[in-house]
Amino acid sequence: MTVFICEDNEVNYRILQMYLEELCYNETVWAKSIAEAQVELDHPPVSGFELYFIDVVLPDGLGTTIIERLRASACDNVFACSSLTKKIQEADLLGFGADQVFTKPISFEALKQRIDPAH
Repeated sequence: MTVFICEDNEVNYRILQMYLEELCYNETVWAKSIAEAQVELDHPPVSGFELYFIDVVLPDGLGTTIIERLRASACDNVFACSSLTKKIQEADLLGFGADQVFTKPISFEALKQRIDPAH
């Protein structure tokens, strides 16, 4: 199962990738910016992924633009990842179309409960 991750911090990406592999999501596509995400989401088509993890604060803008694009394409399983500051609240991210919000650092247990509740 293929997962799309837009995260500019490599350590955060590698940890999330490791957690996902534990849950049998063995293939990830990684973008480090909005610009890279736009390219990656065009090939394969935007709906070609099982899960989407989008960092909210990226070097070239807010990841909410990607979340809105995914929602406009009727994608499911869109997760916002944020350190949640006063400027960016969970309710705001859900308003942009995220299915759920993960607070960084993401814990394995939180990830497991939200994307694989049967385990």
